[in-house]
Parts: sequence; C-alpha cells; structure tokens
Amino acid sequence: MHCGTLKPMKIQTLLPVALEESILREITRLESGLSEVSLSSQFGVSRTPIREALQKLSKSGLVEQIHRRGVFVRRHSPVELVELFELMAELEASCGRLAALRISEEALQQLREANSKCKAAMLAGEADTYYYANEVFHMIIYKQSGIAF
Repeated sequence: MHCGTLKPMKIQTLLPVALEESILREITRLESGLSEVSLSSQFGVSRTPIREALQKLSKSGLVEQIHRRGVFVRRHSPVELVELFELMAELEASCGRLAALRISEEALQQLREANSKCKAAMLAGEADTYYYANEVFHMIIYKQSGIAF
C-alpha cells in the first residue's frame, strides 16, 4: 500500500498519525517488525522522519524499540488489555456524562447522524466504515464534554 508523499512542512505531525493508522490496519502482518526502509518507501520520505515517528509511537506504547533488533508492534498481555479497557470505559463514561449536560443541539444532531452511520455500517458488515463512523461519534462526545485533551 502506498500512502503518497507527505508534505515536508507537516511531516512531523502527519507521519506519526499516518504510521499509526497503517500499523493498526496491518497489525497481523507486522509480527516480524517494522522496516524503516519499507516504511520510508511506503510514505515517500527519508528514514529520518520515519525514525522520529517510530520514537513517538514508542513513547505512546504502540511500538517497542529493541536495541539492535528493531522496532516491533507492542503486544499487550491479557491483564494489560483488561486494565486498558477498564480505564477507557471510565474515561468515556465521564465524557458521556459531561457531554449530556453540555451538548449543543447542532452537536446532538451530528451525534445522531454518526450513530445512524455506525448502525448502517454494522448492518452492511463494513468494518472500516463502522470504525470511522464510530470514531466520529466518540469525538463528538469528547468535544462536547468540554474537556480539552
């Protein structure tokens, strides 16, 4: 998959996000590690911005840099996954409570539309469409909660 060439001005911002999305889409095929050479070719950039993006993703916990071995997608233990989902559920519940108190009529309509798109994608079995519609749904809730993060 070729993602096109990223503009140099925004590369430090865009590349980590694009790389993260690529990793999440292809996670099952990345068990042998992430190749800087392949990634630089895929994104049309030199290896330096790829290295910098991988360092950011390492700090976020998505990938793990192993000295003299390379960069690998981090595998969470079952206990870590349960803990992460418990934390996410609490944070989302708090955002939902605050959004319910603060949401504008316009945002409420957008939330309904996003929910309808999620339902339609689910019924059609379109996982990618569902993922993006669900992301929009949650981003509306986060924004309407009034918490800037």
